[in-house]
Amino acid sequence: MRKVVYHEYGNPVNVLKIENGPEPAAPGFGQVLVKVTKRPVHNGDLLVVKGGHDPIKREIPAEGYISGCEGVGIIQALGSGIGSARNLRVGDRVAFFAVGSWQESILIPADFATPVPSDMDDELAAQLHINPVAALLLTRLTTKIAASPKSGVLRISAVEAVLEDLGASRMEAGVVLLSAAGSLVARLAATMLKAQGYTPIALVRSSALSEALQKATGITVIGTDQENWQEEVLKAAAGRKIFAALDAVGGHIGETLLTLLSPAGTLVSYGSLSGDPIPVDHVHLCMSAKTVCGIGMVHWTQLPYGSRAVEMASIIQLVRDNQKLFKIAGEFPLSEAADAVRLFRQPGRDGTVLLSS
Repeated sequence: MRKVVYHEYGNPVNVLKIENGPEPAAPGFGQVLVKVTKRPVHNGDLLVVKGGHDPIKREIPAEGYISGCEGVGIIQALGSGIGSARNLRVGDRVAFFAVGSWQESILIPADFATPVPSDMDDELAAQLHINPVAALLLTRLTTKIAASPKSGVLRISAVEAVLEDLGASRMEAGVVLLSAAGSLVARLAATMLKAQGYTPIALVRSSALSEALQKATGITVIGTDQENWQEEVLKAAAGRKIFAALDAVGGHIGETLLTLLSPAGTLVSYGSLSGDPIPVDHVHLCMSAKTVCGIGMVHWTQLPYGSRAVEMASIIQLVRDNQKLFKIAGEFPLSEAADAVRLFRQPGRDGTVLLSS
Protein backbone atom coordinates (compact mmCIF):
# COMPACT_ATOMS: atom_id res chain seq x y z
CA MET A 1 0.00 0.00 0.00
CA ARG A 2 1.35 3.42 -0.98
CA LYS A 3 1.39 6.32 1.44
CA VAL A 4 2.90 9.82 1.66
CA VAL A 5 5.08 9.98 4.77
CA TYR A 6 7.45 12.41 6.48
CA HIS A 7 10.18 11.40 8.92
CA GLU A 8 11.29 14.90 9.84
CA TYR A 9 9.74 18.34 10.07
CA GLY A 10 10.54 20.70 7.23
CA ASN A 11 9.59 21.97 3.80
CA PRO A 12 6.91 19.54 2.53
CA VAL A 13 8.41 19.52 -0.96
CA ASN A 14 11.63 18.14 0.52
CA VAL A 15 10.49 15.88 3.37
CA LEU A 16 7.35 14.21 1.98
CA LYS A 17 8.17 10.78 0.58
CA ILE A 18 6.09 8.11 -1.15
CA GLU A 19 6.53 4.74 0.56
CA ASN A 20 5.08 1.25 0.38
CA GLY A 21 3.77 -0.42 3.50
CA PRO A 22 1.43 -3.15 4.72
CA GLU A 23 -2.32 -2.84 4.35
CA PRO A 24 -4.16 -1.60 7.46
CA ALA A 25 -5.38 -4.22 9.94
CA ALA A 26 -9.00 -5.32 9.99
CA PRO A 27 -11.23 -2.60 11.46
CA GLY A 28 -11.80 -2.80 15.20
CA PHE A 29 -14.74 -1.66 17.30
CA GLY A 30 -16.37 1.43 15.79
CA GLN A 31 -13.91 1.58 12.89
CA VAL A 32 -14.32 1.59 9.12
CA LEU A 33 -11.73 0.56 6.52
CA VAL A 34 -11.84 2.90 3.53
CA LYS A 35 -10.07 2.65 0.16
CA VAL A 36 -9.34 6.31 -0.52
CA THR A 37 -9.87 7.68 -4.02
CA LYS A 38 -9.25 11.42 -3.59
CA ARG A 39 -8.00 13.77 -0.90
CA PRO A 40 -7.37 17.55 -0.99
CA VAL A 41 -4.24 19.45 -0.04
CA HIS A 42 -4.81 21.95 2.76
CA ASN A 43 -2.53 24.60 4.20
CA GLY A 44 -3.04 22.94 7.58
CA ASP A 45 -1.57 19.73 6.16
CA LEU A 46 1.59 21.59 5.19
CA LEU A 47 1.82 23.41 8.52
CA VAL A 48 1.73 20.05 10.29
CA VAL A 49 4.59 18.77 8.14
CA LYS A 50 6.61 21.87 8.99
CA GLY A 51 5.85 21.39 12.69
CA GLY A 52 3.78 24.57 12.85
CA HIS A 53 0.70 22.97 14.43
CA ASP A 54 2.57 21.41 17.34
CA PRO A 55 4.18 23.84 19.82
CA ILE A 56 6.00 20.88 21.40
CA LYS A 57 7.18 19.43 18.08
CA ARG A 58 6.84 15.86 19.27
CA GLU A 59 9.46 13.38 18.17
CA ILE A 60 8.42 11.64 14.96
CA PRO A 61 8.26 7.84 15.31
CA ALA A 62 10.46 5.57 13.20
CA GLU A 63 7.60 4.76 10.84
CA GLY A 64 6.97 8.47 10.27
CA TYR A 65 3.69 10.35 10.07
CA ILE A 66 1.23 10.18 7.18
CA SER A 67 -0.04 13.50 5.85
CA GLY A 68 -3.60 14.62 5.15
CA CYS A 69 -6.78 14.94 7.15
CA GLU A 70 -9.78 14.36 4.87
CA GLY A 71 -10.86 12.57 1.73
CA VAL A 72 -13.40 10.36 0.03
CA GLY A 73 -13.37 6.65 -0.67
CA ILE A 74 -15.19 3.33 -0.64
CA ILE A 75 -15.89 1.28 2.48
CA GLN A 76 -13.99 -2.02 2.34
CA ALA A 77 -14.91 -3.40 5.76
CA LEU A 78 -16.84 -2.46 8.92
CA GLY A 79 -15.77 -3.15 12.48
CA SER A 80 -18.11 -4.23 15.24
CA GLY A 81 -20.36 -1.88 17.17
CA ILE A 82 -21.53 0.21 14.21
CA GLY A 83 -25.30 0.54 14.43
CA SER A 84 -27.67 0.82 11.50
CA ALA A 85 -28.28 4.46 12.38
CA ARG A 86 -24.83 5.28 10.95
CA ASN A 87 -26.09 4.21 7.50
CA LEU A 88 -22.71 2.69 6.56
CA ARG A 89 -22.37 -0.39 4.35
CA VAL A 90 -19.51 -2.14 2.56
CA GLY A 91 -19.22 -0.72 -0.96
CA ASP A 92 -20.67 2.68 -0.03
CA ARG A 93 -18.82 5.92 -0.74
CA VAL A 94 -18.01 8.05 2.30
CA ALA A 95 -16.38 11.41 2.88
CA PHE A 96 -14.31 11.42 6.04
CA PHE A 97 -12.29 13.53 8.44
CA ALA A 98 -9.28 11.64 9.81
CA VAL A 99 -5.56 12.26 10.08
CA GLY A 100 -3.48 10.26 7.59
CA SER A 101 -5.62 10.49 4.46
CA TRP A 102 -2.64 10.60 2.08
CA GLN A 103 -2.52 6.81 1.78
CA GLU A 104 -4.39 4.31 -0.37
CA SER A 105 -6.40 2.78 2.50
CA ILE A 106 -7.16 4.08 5.97
CA LEU A 107 -8.89 3.01 9.17
CA ILE A 108 -11.20 5.76 10.41
CA PRO A 109 -13.71 6.16 13.25
CA ALA A 110 -17.21 5.47 11.95
CA ASP A 111 -18.35 8.66 13.70
CA PHE A 112 -16.33 10.72 11.22
CA ALA A 113 -17.54 9.01 8.04
CA THR A 114 -20.31 10.73 6.07
CA PRO A 115 -22.27 8.83 3.38
CA VAL A 116 -21.92 10.59 0.04
CA PRO A 117 -25.07 11.27 -2.03
CA SER A 118 -25.13 9.35 -5.30
CA ASP A 119 -25.32 12.55 -7.36
CA MET A 120 -22.14 14.06 -5.84
CA ASP A 121 -18.84 13.29 -7.55
CA ASP A 122 -15.62 12.39 -5.74
CA GLU A 123 -13.99 15.76 -6.49
CA LEU A 124 -16.72 17.53 -4.55
CA ALA A 125 -17.15 14.87 -1.86
CA ALA A 126 -13.44 14.96 -1.02
CA GLN A 127 -13.93 18.56 0.13
CA LEU A 128 -16.98 18.08 2.35
CA HIS A 129 -15.34 18.50 5.74
CA ILE A 130 -12.48 20.93 6.36
CA ASN A 131 -13.43 24.03 4.37
CA PRO A 132 -17.24 23.90 4.70
CA VAL A 133 -17.04 23.10 8.42
CA ALA A 134 -14.56 25.93 8.97
CA ALA A 135 -16.87 28.33 7.13
CA LEU A 136 -19.80 27.16 9.24
CA LEU A 137 -17.84 27.62 12.49
CA LEU A 138 -16.68 31.08 11.45
CA THR A 139 -20.18 32.18 10.47
CA ARG A 140 -21.65 30.85 13.70
CA LEU A 141 -19.00 32.58 15.80
CA THR A 142 -19.42 35.84 13.91
CA THR A 143 -23.17 35.93 14.51
CA LYS A 144 -22.52 35.15 18.18
CA ILE A 145 -20.06 38.05 18.39
CA ALA A 146 -22.57 40.36 16.76
CA ALA A 147 -25.29 39.44 19.25
CA SER A 148 -23.13 39.52 22.40
CA PRO A 149 -21.99 42.99 23.50
CA LYS A 150 -19.06 42.87 25.89
CA SER A 151 -19.43 43.42 29.60
CA GLY A 152 -17.15 43.66 32.59
CA VAL A 153 -14.85 46.29 31.08
CA LEU A 154 -13.06 48.56 33.54
CA ARG A 155 -15.36 51.50 34.24
CA ILE A 156 -13.52 54.60 33.10
CA SER A 157 -15.96 57.32 32.20
CA ALA A 158 -14.76 58.07 28.67
CA VAL A 159 -14.31 54.40 27.80
CA GLU A 160 -17.65 53.48 29.36
CA ALA A 161 -19.46 55.92 27.11
CA VAL A 162 -17.82 54.41 24.04
CA LEU A 163 -18.65 50.86 25.06
CA GLU A 164 -22.26 51.69 25.90
CA ASP A 165 -22.61 53.13 22.41
CA LEU A 166 -21.10 49.96 20.97
CA GLY A 167 -23.48 47.79 22.94
CA ALA A 168 -26.38 49.22 21.01
CA SER A 169 -24.69 49.26 17.62
CA ARG A 170 -23.35 45.71 17.78
CA MET A 171 -26.91 44.40 17.54
CA GLU A 172 -27.11 45.93 14.06
CA ALA A 173 -25.77 44.06 11.03
CA GLY A 174 -22.23 45.39 10.72
CA VAL A 175 -19.08 44.88 8.70
CA VAL A 176 -16.90 41.75 8.72
CA LEU A 177 -13.40 41.71 7.23
CA LEU A 178 -12.05 38.49 5.70
CA SER A 179 -8.41 37.97 4.76
CA ALA A 180 -7.29 35.36 2.19
CA ALA A 181 -10.69 35.95 0.61
CA GLY A 182 -9.86 33.96 -2.49
CA SER A 183 -9.86 30.79 -0.39
CA LEU A 184 -12.84 28.47 -0.38
CA VAL A 185 -13.38 28.94 3.37
CA ALA A 186 -13.55 32.72 3.07
CA ARG A 187 -15.82 32.59 0.02
CA LEU A 188 -18.26 30.26 1.75
CA ALA A 189 -18.20 32.28 4.98
CA ALA A 190 -18.70 35.55 3.10
CA THR A 191 -21.62 34.05 1.19
CA MET A 192 -23.33 32.90 4.40
CA LEU A 193 -22.65 36.17 6.24
CA LYS A 194 -24.02 38.23 3.35
CA ALA A 195 -27.17 36.07 3.35
CA GLN A 196 -27.62 36.90 7.03
CA GLY A 197 -27.47 40.63 6.40
CA TYR A 198 -23.87 41.40 7.32
CA THR A 199 -21.50 43.29 5.02
CA PRO A 200 -18.39 41.24 4.22
CA ILE A 201 -15.33 43.08 2.92
CA ALA A 202 -12.96 40.63 1.31
CA LEU A 203 -9.18 41.10 1.24
CA VAL A 204 -6.85 39.45 -1.26
CA ARG A 205 -3.12 39.87 -1.66
CA SER A 206 -3.29 40.86 -5.35
CA SER A 207 -5.49 43.57 -6.83
CA ALA A 208 -5.42 41.61 -10.08
CA LEU A 209 -7.71 39.05 -8.41
CA SER A 210 -10.13 41.61 -7.01
CA GLU A 211 -12.35 42.22 -10.03
CA ALA A 212 -12.95 38.55 -10.84
CA LEU A 213 -13.66 37.65 -7.22
CA GLN A 214 -15.99 40.61 -6.76
CA LYS A 215 -17.89 39.63 -9.90
CA ALA A 216 -18.17 36.00 -8.75
CA THR A 217 -19.35 36.79 -5.20
CA GLY A 218 -20.99 40.21 -5.37
CA ILE A 219 -18.89 41.24 -2.37
CA THR A 220 -16.51 44.20 -2.06
CA VAL A 221 -12.95 42.95 -2.65
CA ILE A 222 -9.79 44.96 -1.89
CA GLY A 223 -6.19 44.03 -2.75
CA THR A 224 -3.71 44.44 0.10
CA ASP A 225 -0.98 45.20 -2.45
CA GLN A 226 -2.46 48.71 -2.77
CA GLU A 227 -0.52 51.31 -0.82
CA ASN A 228 -3.71 52.74 0.72
CA TRP A 229 -5.72 49.51 1.14
CA GLN A 230 -6.52 50.29 4.80
CA GLU A 231 -8.16 53.55 3.75
CA GLU A 232 -10.11 51.66 1.08
CA VAL A 233 -11.43 49.30 3.75
CA LEU A 234 -12.65 52.18 5.93
CA LYS A 235 -14.19 53.84 2.88
CA ALA A 236 -16.06 50.62 2.02
CA ALA A 237 -17.25 50.31 5.62
CA ALA A 238 -18.84 53.76 5.21
CA GLY A 239 -18.88 54.55 8.93
CA ARG A 240 -20.44 51.26 10.00
CA LYS A 241 -18.91 49.27 12.84
CA ILE A 242 -16.28 46.73 11.82
CA PHE A 243 -17.19 44.32 14.59
CA ALA A 244 -15.28 41.23 13.40
CA ALA A 245 -12.32 40.23 11.26
CA LEU A 246 -11.74 36.62 10.15
CA ASP A 247 -8.05 36.06 9.52
CA ALA A 248 -6.31 33.11 7.87
CA VAL A 249 -3.01 34.89 7.17
CA GLY A 250 -1.54 36.06 10.47
CA GLY A 251 1.57 38.21 10.66
CA HIS A 252 1.31 41.81 9.43
CA ILE A 253 -2.13 41.28 7.85
CA GLY A 254 -3.57 39.95 11.11
CA GLU A 255 -2.04 42.88 13.00
CA THR A 256 -3.54 45.38 10.56
CA LEU A 257 -6.99 43.78 10.76
CA LEU A 258 -6.84 44.17 14.54
CA THR A 259 -6.07 47.86 14.05
CA LEU A 260 -8.95 48.31 11.59
CA LEU A 261 -11.53 46.82 13.96
CA SER A 262 -13.89 49.19 15.71
CA PRO A 263 -13.57 49.40 19.52
CA ALA A 264 -14.76 46.16 21.16
CA GLY A 265 -14.32 44.33 17.85
CA THR A 266 -13.06 40.75 17.64
CA LEU A 267 -10.25 39.29 15.55
CA VAL A 268 -10.79 35.58 14.84
CA SER A 269 -7.69 33.66 13.76
CA TYR A 270 -8.23 30.37 11.92
CA GLY A 271 -5.00 29.94 9.97
CA SER A 272 -1.47 31.19 9.35
CA LEU A 273 -0.81 31.32 5.63
CA SER A 274 2.07 33.73 6.22
CA GLY A 275 3.67 31.45 8.78
CA ASP A 276 4.17 34.46 11.04
CA PRO A 277 2.58 35.12 14.45
CA ILE A 278 0.20 38.06 14.91
CA PRO A 279 1.85 40.91 16.85
CA VAL A 280 -0.72 42.19 19.36
CA ASP A 281 -0.29 45.67 20.80
CA HIS A 282 -1.75 45.74 24.32
CA VAL A 283 -3.35 49.13 23.54
CA HIS A 284 -5.96 47.38 21.37
CA LEU A 285 -6.90 45.11 24.25
CA CYS A 286 -6.68 47.51 27.18
CA MET A 287 -7.93 50.78 25.70
CA SER A 288 -10.17 49.64 22.84
CA ALA A 289 -11.53 46.46 24.47
CA LYS A 290 -10.75 44.43 21.37
CA THR A 291 -10.54 40.64 21.54
CA VAL A 292 -8.36 38.10 19.77
CA CYS A 293 -9.54 34.50 19.63
CA GLY A 294 -9.08 31.42 17.48
CA ILE A 295 -11.12 28.58 16.08
CA GLY A 296 -10.33 25.31 14.34
CA MET A 297 -11.62 21.87 13.45
CA VAL A 298 -10.81 20.60 16.94
CA HIS A 299 -13.78 22.59 18.24
CA TRP A 300 -16.11 20.77 15.86
CA THR A 301 -14.69 17.30 16.51
CA GLN A 302 -15.57 17.65 20.19
CA LEU A 303 -19.28 17.92 19.42
CA PRO A 304 -21.34 14.74 19.94
CA TYR A 305 -21.90 12.56 16.86
CA GLY A 306 -25.60 13.46 16.61
CA SER A 307 -24.84 17.19 16.40
CA ARG A 308 -22.16 16.68 13.78
CA ALA A 309 -24.40 14.41 11.71
CA VAL A 310 -27.11 17.08 11.60
CA GLU A 311 -24.56 19.70 10.60
CA MET A 312 -23.12 17.48 7.87
CA ALA A 313 -26.59 17.23 6.33
CA SER A 314 -26.72 21.04 6.25
CA ILE A 315 -23.18 21.20 4.86
CA ILE A 316 -24.03 18.83 2.01
CA GLN A 317 -26.83 21.20 1.03
CA LEU A 318 -24.49 24.21 1.42
CA VAL A 319 -21.98 22.57 -0.91
CA ARG A 320 -24.68 21.74 -3.46
CA ASP A 321 -25.93 25.33 -3.40
CA ASN A 322 -22.42 26.70 -3.94
CA GLN A 323 -20.83 24.18 -6.30
CA LYS A 324 -19.45 26.97 -8.47
CA LEU A 325 -17.07 27.88 -5.62
CA PHE A 326 -15.57 24.37 -5.48
CA LYS A 327 -13.10 24.60 -8.34
CA ILE A 328 -10.27 22.14 -9.01
CA ALA A 329 -6.90 23.68 -9.79
CA GLY A 330 -5.15 20.37 -10.42
CA GLU A 331 -5.04 16.68 -9.60
CA PHE A 332 -1.98 14.48 -9.01
CA PRO A 333 -1.30 10.85 -8.09
CA LEU A 334 0.06 10.17 -4.58
CA SER A 335 3.52 9.64 -6.08
CA GLU A 336 3.55 13.30 -7.20
CA ALA A 337 2.66 14.83 -3.83
CA ALA A 338 5.58 17.28 -4.07
CA ASP A 339 4.23 18.62 -7.37
CA ALA A 340 0.80 18.97 -5.78
CA VAL A 341 2.34 21.04 -2.99
CA ARG A 342 4.12 23.25 -5.51
CA LEU A 343 0.85 23.97 -7.29
CA PHE A 344 -0.92 24.57 -3.99
CA ARG A 345 1.65 27.23 -3.11
CA GLN A 346 1.44 28.94 -6.49
CA PRO A 347 0.27 32.58 -6.19
CA GLY A 348 -3.09 33.16 -7.80
CA ARG A 349 -4.08 29.48 -7.68
CA ASP A 350 -7.83 29.25 -8.19
CA GLY A 351 -9.23 26.03 -6.79
CA THR A 352 -8.44 22.97 -4.74
CA VAL A 353 -5.47 20.68 -5.40
CA LEU A 354 -6.31 16.97 -5.18
CA LEU A 355 -4.29 13.79 -4.72
CA SER A 356 -5.86 10.70 -6.28
CA SER A 357 -5.35 6.95 -6.17
